[in-house]
Amino acid sequence: MGKQDIDIGYGRTSKEKDDAYSVDTQINEINAYVARQGWPELPLQYQLREDFSGYTLDRPEFNKLRALIKEGRVRRIIIHHVDRLSRRSYHAKMILEEEILANNIELHIVAWGRAVQNTPEDIAFFGIQADFAQLERSRIKIRMTGAKQTIRDAGGWVGEGKDRYGYTRVGKRKERVWVIVKEERAIIERVFYLYVIKDWSVADIVAEMNKLGYATPGQAKGQKRCRTTWTAPMIYAILNCRHYLGYWMSMGEERHFPDRRIITDEMFQRAQEKLMERAQRLGISRDFRSSERKEFYLLRHEVYCDECRKRKPENQGVPHDQWVDWFKCSASTTRQTRADGNKKAYRYYRCNSRHEKREDREWCNLHGNADRIDELAWEWCQWLLNDPDKVAAAFEGAREEAMRQNQDTIESIAAGEATVTKLREKRKRYMEMFADGIITSRQELAEMLAPVDETLTSTEDLVRLDKQRLERAPSSAEVRERVTALVELRERLELIGFLDQELQRKVVELLGLKAYVGVDESTKLQYVEFVWHGAMYGRMPLHDDEADLDDEDKESSTCDGVGHLQMPVTPERVWKAINGK
Repeated sequence: MGKQDIDIGYGRTSKEKDDAYSVDTQINEINAYVARQGWPELPLQYQLREDFSGYTLDRPEFNKLRALIKEGRVRRIIIHHVDRLSRRSYHAKMILEEEILANNIELHIVAWGRAVQNTPEDIAFFGIQADFAQLERSRIKIRMTGAKQTIRDAGGWVGEGKDRYGYTRVGKRKERVWVIVKEERAIIERVFYLYVIKDWSVADIVAEMNKLGYATPGQAKGQKRCRTTWTAPMIYAILNCRHYLGYWMSMGEERHFPDRRIITDEMFQRAQEKLMERAQRLGISRDFRSSERKEFYLLRHEVYCDECRKRKPENQGVPHDQWVDWFKCSASTTRQTRADGNKKAYRYYRCNSRHEKREDREWCNLHGNADRIDELAWEWCQWLLNDPDKVAAAFEGAREEAMRQNQDTIESIAAGEATVTKLREKRKRYMEMFADGIITSRQELAEMLAPVDETLTSTEDLVRLDKQRLERAPSSAEVRERVTALVELRERLELIGFLDQELQRKVVELLGLKAYVGVDESTKLQYVEFVWHGAMYGRMPLHDDEADLDDEDKESSTCDGVGHLQMPVTPERVWKAINGK
């Protein structure tokens, strides 16, 4: 604990205004209060100013204040009013009793003209004002929501943010609306005309925009840091923008404003069809953000090194879904120049152990062909989509098995929660004894609370860790939701014949699919093993050449009892081997 020699003034407002509750006004009155008390002037670094909602405790400047309290360096805290501390009554009361008064810190409230005394009367009065602060905040929210609803129903704009290209905001408050900018509208219409009617490519449209010297969207909106030349993502953003049909998000709901339409439904639909044809032809996502134009890896962040797992003693003999994952394989692309002079991209999932600077482990340079792994993974996903009943049964079986295995953890959680309840009651009893004068000094109270708080913190941490272990077992409702989503994706796949990259990743996420890449000890060939929710394992080789395997070898492929297949097989054969069919 440090020496308590710091005085701190704290001013907060949700939105800076020139009124009695602006941050500057609060700090000025805090400094005047300090001068009246004859205390030294507050240093600038301890005049904390914050433009942040009081409904949360996670505030940057408030976090600094609480950190100084924890270090034991704060002597006095000066605020303008109770609601500046927090707009939630239980937050304010907790901070007062457990952090300020418990550490023998003086809390001065300018509106009171004095410090809060550690008496039942002052604590009760503080709590009443905190309750009214929360009540006022709730009323303000209701009034603002009602006002926004009225403005929205009248066709006004209630959102925030920058102007959308093609539009600008005019008016203030209730009269604020979006209007179309004629010059920008002409450019938007020209982009759609060239792309849909003239059948120009996006690259040709970009060249045309730059040739004619049109201002980019960023330049048109007066952004200081923006591109000065047109690029393909700008064109794609225009072609995909539903605002140009008159659809706008307002208070979490999409509403149609016909007076803000720029493009007809037919023109927009034809543009989307052309974009979809391009996406299908190239096998790319319809999301044209720059971050998505990189190489696509279906199992990004879901591939692990089986070789490192074998070397880790804690993982030996443990089911896949309970492994301690040391090394996820990173996705990487290597471009090499071929004999014909063209560069070809080679995609890999590489073990990250080579990046770990540890003396007690060997480096692993294992890397698997990402094209082959993703191809096998998607074949596996498509086969699973064809039979949602089996998927549901596997999910439910995995859930029941996990619950059986976690029975000890459930009992530990129950015992831990009972201990937490008892410790909290004991702590509350000590605080009541201090308020009643049975415990006479803060030092004695702190000594009695210290072991209780230490045990309470450690017990809560153990309970939290136990609960995290139980998250691996989804509930029956979650299983039904997952299966329903998978059925919808299967119907979409049957309807249009493919799923874009985003939906393919969604399938992987719903199935909980993971891949483990290793080397078979007998054949010395790489394999990939797919795991989903611990329900099924299927080992497949990463080489395509099966010509060296005769029919007898193929027919003799067996399952070792946990779904590990010794020869290259299809998902159907994996399922039959696991279920003894």
